[in-house]
Amino acid sequence: SMPASRRTVLLAELSPMAILETTQAWAGESPLLAGPVDLVREGVLAGRTKVMFAAPGEKFALGWGPETSIRVQREVTRLDEKTRMLSSWIKVPHRVRLKLSNLGSDPVTLDVTERLPVSELREVEIEVDREATTGGASPDDDGFVRWTVTVPPHGRDVIALDWTLSKKDDVKGI
Repeated sequence: SMPASRRTVLLAELSPMAILETTQAWAGESPLLAGPVDLVREGVLAGRTKVMFAAPGEKFALGWGPETSIRVQREVTRLDEKTRMLSSWIKVPHRVRLKLSNLGSDPVTLDVTERLPVSELREVEIEVDREATTGGASPDDDGFVRWTVTVPPHGRDVIALDWTLSKKDDVKGI
């Protein structure tokens, strides 16, 4: 038992479920060794997970399983390729929509993350359409786009991410 901060995390590309995560600092005088952990919530066994090694004072995260009141539907659409006359660039627009529903009677705040490809080639570029993307969000250096969204009780929300992959016409395999 220890104080912890909690958040609900959604990585819809990996799983269509919102996951409850807690972060806590190990308060013991000796290290917390890696291994299985029983998760007890309000005196009831809520599940099992694993922890990695944690030094005294080090923060670590625990996953508590799905937030059962949240439903997620992820739709990805690859639109038709566009080429401009007298240009060697091909543009491939993509549209991602996350449809969120809260079936519960309490609002739920989600930390949502979507991933975009990151180009290491001059012949390939990734560009986010900030006007069509929810909140005008843009990716960080690692290609992650993040939002914090509160879905009201018995409510719905949609997160939009529109981006374009531009590549030279001689680039293959993308």
